[in-house]
Amino acid sequence: VRVGAVSTSKPRVETDRRHRIIRFRHLRRATVVCAALLTGCISANPATDLARTANLASNRTGLDANLAQIWSVPWQDRSGRWDGHEALGIDAAVRGALQNDPALRRHLAMVAERRADLSQASLPPNPIVAIAFGTALDGMAGAPFAVQAIQQLTWLWTMSDRIDAADAVLDGAVFRAAHRVVTTSATVRVTFARAMCMERLTQLNESYVKTTKRTLGKISGLHADGGASQVDLDRARMDASRASADYVNALRMYRSLQLELLRLMGRPEISTDWKMAGNLAATLRYDPPSEEDIEARATTVRLDLAAAVRFRDAANAKASLAGWMRFPQVSLATGFRQNFSGRHGWMTGGALSIPIFDTGSAAIARAGARIDQAELSIAELRQAAITEARMALNEWLRAREQTKLYGETLVAPAKRVVASLQDADDSGEAYVTALLLAQRRMIMLERARVQEMLAAATAWVKLETAVGGSFQLPLEAPAAPAY
Repeated sequence: VRVGAVSTSKPRVETDRRHRIIRFRHLRRATVVCAALLTGCISANPATDLARTANLASNRTGLDANLAQIWSVPWQDRSGRWDGHEALGIDAAVRGALQNDPALRRHLAMVAERRADLSQASLPPNPIVAIAFGTALDGMAGAPFAVQAIQQLTWLWTMSDRIDAADAVLDGAVFRAAHRVVTTSATVRVTFARAMCMERLTQLNESYVKTTKRTLGKISGLHADGGASQVDLDRARMDASRASADYVNALRMYRSLQLELLRLMGRPEISTDWKMAGNLAATLRYDPPSEEDIEARATTVRLDLAAAVRFRDAANAKASLAGWMRFPQVSLATGFRQNFSGRHGWMTGGALSIPIFDTGSAAIARAGARIDQAELSIAELRQAAITEARMALNEWLRAREQTKLYGETLVAPAKRVVASLQDADDSGEAYVTALLLAQRRMIMLERARVQEMLAAATAWVKLETAVGGSFQLPLEAPAAPAY
């Protein structure tokens, strides 16, 4: 049995832990700068970042599988553990989506792009070599010649901010890609539940078709013997026709959901000649979490919120970088020069771009506005996360209560009424009318119960997504340490 509430305590402000994190970031920043100076650049290989993404999302999908191994297979590869004919389980559906979904792979490619940006930020600008030569126009002997090398030096004291900004954006991309894994898994799970529900409704409609046909045959015999009126016979025919129409419609709706599920799995070309394997009522056995717990998790554990925080850090680093525009940009130059008379000389100097017209005020104001936007994005995400979690919990509790109510007090008695009427020896007109009404009421109640089971399953998936992907995660902000 899955336990929904792991902890009901709100996250505490851990000052010592926060200080350790700040010290770790400063140490990592110094290490990165020193490494960049010594080696010349930071690696552009995204393998470690993809491993970080896989590690962040591994416990948030409900799938016991190695995501790094799944992503090592090209997304065009349609191979997998499911052959397209046997009953489809939820694990096979989620695994197929995480392997073959091109939208998810696009997010992983964006992580690789952000890694390349970080590598680029660690590179100094290339030196400029200027060569000039000429011819004397007044007939004097000799020809001027000059060669000069120019290196921009401002990057030395701005590199730290540029690396900090690129590193924060990379972390944000990793968190965002991992969150995409969670939402992709949730979408598959919801669609899978809808398909299971429609399969169950199709089975109910099929059994109802058989029931109405038997009733129609019985009433036709009674009508021939004068035991049933023409109105009763017409009602029985209408019920049988309506049951057949509902069954055909349910089959088409079921196939549409199968096709949607195949699309999410990246295998839209496969036939729909397969069945579902799963338990639609599984979430009804879970222990309900408290609102305090889900609020704490929604504002702490979610990966999209962690991504927003890192993007805020990137905005702060870019604001610090913009502040350097108030100071002159410095370049160092050195070179050889020959004049008209054949004399040689070595020239060394520098250049300054003086901030007179562009003092950096606009760039600093723009950077400040972006920090405000990032802060507001975090606040907006927190509010939305709390609302999503509370609404999902409320919907799950409602559907759970209604499913129990339908099962215990409505569906079971309706089945007993139909069974007793079918077994009754009384073949009068009152019996025929009562049987028709009882059968119609029973199928309506059974359909409503299955739909409430679907509502509960869907609400639970939304609830898990709203709190970060799983209730089994520790109640702490996700971290994406560099490998």
